Amino acid sequence: SDSNVQTAVVAGVVDTTAEAVEKVSKSLVRIKPQSSGMDSVTGFGIVVSKEGVIVTDKASVAPLTNPVAVFHDGQQFPIQVIQSQIDGDIVFVIPLIPPDKKNNVIVPANFSSSVKLGQTILALSGKNAEALLQGIMEKVDGELRTSIDANKTMIGSPLFTLAGEIIGFKTTSLMKDSTFYPINLLKPSIPGLVR
Repeated sequence: SDSNVQTAVVAGVVDTTAEAVEKVSKSLVRIKPQSSGMDSVTGFGIVVSKEGVIVTDKASVAPLTNPVAVFHDGQQFPIQVIQSQIDGDIVFVIPLIPPDKKNNVIVPANFSSSVKLGQTILALSGKNAEALLQGIMEKVDGELRTSIDANKTMIGSPLFTLAGEIIGFKTTSLMKDSTFYPINLLKPSIPGLVR
C-alpha cells in the first residue's frame, strides 16, 4: 500500500541525516582551554587537510592562552595558529599531534560548493553533545542564507548537506543572522592544501 512506501521514504531520510552527521562529526574539533572541561568550549573547528589544518574563527582561539582541539574520538592536542585573515574572522590552526597518532585522528572534511535554493541543509552546535539543526537554503549566491535559527548556532558551527559535505560555517560577524560563511571562498587560502 501507499503508506508503506511513505514510511520507507521517511526512514531513508532519517538514515541519511544520521550518516551525514556521523561523517561531518569526524572532521570537527571543539576548541577550548587546555586545562578545562567541555563546558568551556569556545567554538568548532573543521579539519580541512590531511596534514590536519583546522579552520576556525579567531574568536574561538584568541581568548585562550593554551588552546586545544578536542577531536571526534575525545583526544585533545594543543593547537598553533599558522595563518590568519588580517581583516576577517578566519584563522587556520594546526594541532600538534605525534606522527604515529595522526592517521587515526585526522579526518579531513568533504566539501561541496554546489548548493541549491530550497535544499535541505543541516548544522551542528553544542559544547558537549551534538545539537542538530535542520533548515533549508534561502539564498545561495554570494552568501549562504538559511532558515536555521542563528541563536542556536555557535562559532564555527558547520553547515552541511545530507551527503555529509560541508558548505559553510559560522563566523563571529555572521552570528546575528542565519547566514553562514561559504567554505569554497576559503579553499584557495587553505595552507598546504593539495589543490
